[in-house]
Amino acid sequence: VGSRLKYKNFGLLLKSYSMSKIIKNDFKIVCFGGGVFSKKELKIFRELNILDKIFYFQGNDNLLAYLYSKARLFVFPSQYEGFGIPLVESMRMGCPIISSNGGALKEIAGDGITYFDPDNVEDMKFKLESIIYDDTKLINSIKYGYERCKKYSWKNCAEETYDTYENLL
Repeated sequence: VGSRLKYKNFGLLLKSYSMSKIIKNDFKIVCFGGGVFSKKELKIFRELNILDKIFYFQGNDNLLAYLYSKARLFVFPSQYEGFGIPLVESMRMGCPIISSNGGALKEIAGDGITYFDPDNVEDMKFKLESIIYDDTKLINSIKYGYERCKKYSWKNCAEETYDTYENLL
């Protein structure tokens, strides 16, 4: 979801996916937003023999919500994030998550999801294979996400902002 440039670590996802014969056979990658695939990305897809396995969508929040609700797993490979809004979005939509442990992602998503090292293609491949076929882990991730995302409502944000300003005065 969103940008695929530099620190978003899209290349790690592509390599991990292409290395897993079982996942490559059973699943496709869906990208939303971030602009159409570049010539460089298309070249990489061809080199990894996954061109027919990757799809791009752009659209509104309704389409994004639909894609989250139909996904087997949301993968967030970013090397670093200051927050990670797509984590909260996917939790709210009942989409199980696997994420890198980069930046604030563990703080945002908590202990109820699976994490991988954003610099280790083998770790990501192993973790993908270990969760994507485990219905119990996926269901637990969904249940956890529904509860965790309640922490990040606009109402809570407004109240905490108000409290911060009040304490400063």
